[in-house]
Amino acid sequence: TLDSIRYESMLAMLVPKKKPVLFTGGAGVSKTANMLQYLQGLDREKYAVKMTPFSFVTTPEIFQRTLESCVEKRQGRTFGPPGGKKCVLFIDDISMPVINSWGDQITNEIVRQELGEDGIYSLDKPGEWKNMVDLCYTAAMVHPGGGRNDIPNRLKRQFCLFNVNMPSLVAIDNIFGSIIRGRLSASKTSDSIAAVAERLTDATIKLWKETSAKMLPTPAKFHYQFNMRELSRVFAGVFEAPRESITDDRYLVSLWRHECERVFTDKLTNAKDKEWENNQILQVVGDVYGTEMAGDVDGSCYFVNFLEEPRFDDEGICEDERPKLYRQVLDVSLVRDKALAFQTQHNDETKVGKLELVLFDYALEHLMRISRVISMDRGSMMLV
Repeated sequence: TLDSIRYESMLAMLVPKKKPVLFTGGAGVSKTANMLQYLQGLDREKYAVKMTPFSFVTTPEIFQRTLESCVEKRQGRTFGPPGGKKCVLFIDDISMPVINSWGDQITNEIVRQELGEDGIYSLDKPGEWKNMVDLCYTAAMVHPGGGRNDIPNRLKRQFCLFNVNMPSLVAIDNIFGSIIRGRLSASKTSDSIAAVAERLTDATIKLWKETSAKMLPTPAKFHYQFNMRELSRVFAGVFEAPRESITDDRYLVSLWRHECERVFTDKLTNAKDKEWENNQILQVVGDVYGTEMAGDVDGSCYFVNFLEEPRFDDEGICEDERPKLYRQVLDVSLVRDKALAFQTQHNDETKVGKLELVLFDYALEHLMRISRVISMDRGSMMLV
């Protein structure tokens, strides 16, 4: 996008001059993605890249040992990256380390010392100073506040600080709209499916904006934050379904509705919020595709990828024991029968830890949600 090109050009001017760069911004605005995109494009003949994400438990010793692993002795007490290269160290979530009882963030004090003095004291030989050369520093952090830490001012002044904004709606449409329009074009599917795909990005952005305005974070709902990650997860779920399985426009809208429920509704904590979100999804369908379409896709809607039977070749040899086809569940009893078959197979193959689960409808719904998340690339979830 235009914004990412701007950020990369600024990094290209500052990093080779050994000017530390800090990206700050809200969650999910592609701070890390922009930084990694620049770092991956560096000439590996001249630069080595080291990424070290900070967390609540990162200590000064962990950071120093990570730093020392990037360098080797050159002469005397001078250390630098091996092979005469320069090393770009990227510290993600630099504001995460714990703040102690005296208000100090001791992990970032050693970062400040390295940036300001170009060196650190040896942990193995107390009192011995080690000069660090040919190191470049980049970092990223979220805006402080709402339970998020800030970094010390003495460290902040060492960086060239840039605020990363949320991409514009035009940029978002360029990212996701181009992909889905190319995947579901009229030449590859049908005119009706292509017409639905053409407006799918607008519908998703509309729902995202209305959800962000209504579902605001509170102390009890601090995770009510909706950003670019939610948009990407919706389209990642839509792309899980093979193009051949999307038979008509109503199937595609049902798939989109299911992914919106999994991404937005499942994040909410009470029945009132969930009901509002589900109604809002149908409202957006009605606004974008018409009330007739909204009525057609109303009702229970789930997609899973574990209902297919094993595939055998002409000689009876199993080619794929568990083929994955992301398709709509028309009858929940099919999911129950398949889950019970998996449970029986597990009990037959395992001598200990046998399962005797009662798969009522609510449990099956959770099972389908969990299956969807863990089957996606880098999928993760927290059950509360």
